[in-house]
Amino acid sequence: MCRWSCGRPQDEATRLNRELARRSSRLSWAPSGWLLKHPVADISPGTQMLTLGCPAAFCAVRLGFANISSTPFVIKRAIAAPSTTFSDYCNPTGDTKWTSLTFVNEGADSDRIVTTIDAPTEIVVRGNAPDQATGETSAPRWTWTDWVPLSSLPRADAANGVSVLMIRTLLEGNQTLTMPNGTFAAFMGQPELNKGFDYCAGWYPHDAVTTTTDINTHLAHLQVNGTAVACVQFLTHAPGFTGLIAGDSHQQGTSTTTQFANLLFRSILSIGAENIGSTPFGYWSTAFGGATTNQIFLACNRVIKQVKPAFAVLPGWTFNDYSDAGSSDAFAGNSFLSHLIQSASLCRDAGTVPIFLTPFPRDKWNMTGPRVKHWLSLRRTILEMEATGAVVIDATKILGMVTNGQFDGTYLPEYSDDGMHPNDAGHLALSELLIPVVRRICGLAGASSQTHP
Repeated sequence: MCRWSCGRPQDEATRLNRELARRSSRLSWAPSGWLLKHPVADISPGTQMLTLGCPAAFCAVRLGFANISSTPFVIKRAIAAPSTTFSDYCNPTGDTKWTSLTFVNEGADSDRIVTTIDAPTEIVVRGNAPDQATGETSAPRWTWTDWVPLSSLPRADAANGVSVLMIRTLLEGNQTLTMPNGTFAAFMGQPELNKGFDYCAGWYPHDAVTTTTDINTHLAHLQVNGTAVACVQFLTHAPGFTGLIAGDSHQQGTSTTTQFANLLFRSILSIGAENIGSTPFGYWSTAFGGATTNQIFLACNRVIKQVKPAFAVLPGWTFNDYSDAGSSDAFAGNSFLSHLIQSASLCRDAGTVPIFLTPFPRDKWNMTGPRVKHWLSLRRTILEMEATGAVVIDATKILGMVTNGQFDGTYLPEYSDDGMHPNDAGHLALSELLIPVVRRICGLAGASSQTHP
């Protein structure tokens, strides 16, 4: 149940102003926050490929590489080209040319657009280091290419289709990359899933970067699950909105068809498909399986300033702070709440609208006694935030089982296949609540203005 306000009446103009998301021409696409170490053997040069769409015309691009290892890794060179079609996902079409992604700013998050002749093109993805406050190493360190001028081309096969970008990265062997996890292969070429936002990762066992000859598709391995490019950012002609989601495997999309088709991802695809070319939408996930409170909010907070999201969907609870031995439920709940409030504050400071989720359920074997008590307490606290103008999605009410008039901490059977995570139906039901919320805070037509119970 979506809840817009409760408690004391608020001035309507003040409330709408508070909830209004900020537009930006910096649009991000990072579909999986679950990052894994990926060893690369000592091989001859090979090329990773990534083909994706941007829902508006663009004029500049940069790439983001994540690292969860303390050891740096090297991308020998990265190039990108616009295309008039998705073609064979390997070779661009139309009057196009390849552009090198440069490294003048040495991986720093810089807004400068680089046009320097003979700029360095080797990319050193910096190693991660333990967070000083928590000791965590699972939240990635980000390395960026420079922003470079690169203009999209009109689609030749779909007048209202997304603008297509093809990326090639040249790898060297005997190193460990960090790559996104998720069943990207199930997303490629499936319009019923991707809503026109096609996405294809591939591998070619030759150097197709130093000399940009056409790739022999018979030798290319398409439908792999990811590349070292963890994020693509576009500078779009029309300003739009990037949405971010944080959390653990529940928010990440475990148990969905693609392992990342969560409530926000589905919402972005749905709204984005309706607004291609006019109001583009981007997406970034920092959610990943097994994440604890420290890990959830560290991963989110690290990228807020770099992503500049219009809004961020924040989780209402995580089971992952509780050990089998039974760590303190009260301490875990209080720690989560303090991190949640701090992250929401950082969002607001960055001009990002926080959207609070109430707690997701869990399996019956783990939701007993004091744990359910503190789980319910977190839900009540988050719902009470509405009195201050916060935007809250009551996920508990949609997903949760009621026993003897009270939520018992477990899932309705139709919304979870394993009893631990929302399935496709569960995330779809949540997206149906989230979509009107996103429409409203983004000022789009068709947004409901009513107050929900």
